[in-house]
Amino acid sequence: MDPKIINIKDRLKNKDPDKTNEDVMAELITELAKQIYDLTISQQRLANIIGNQNAEIEKLKKGKWI
Repeated sequence: MDPKIINIKDRLKNKDPDKTNEDVMAELITELAKQIYDLTISQQRLANIIGNQNAEIEKLKKGKWI
């Protein structure tokens, strides 16, 4: 999932009349927390891939094939 821009002012201005500002802010915090989690997982996967590639490069430098 790609991160999306969250415009807090627009969310508060165009909120459901049955919701309070606190309800809207709680939803925004939850949404932001999910984005941070997704980005952290993506970063960990990328670090793992890079680590594996670096290990393979070192093997190739030493003339050791898999």
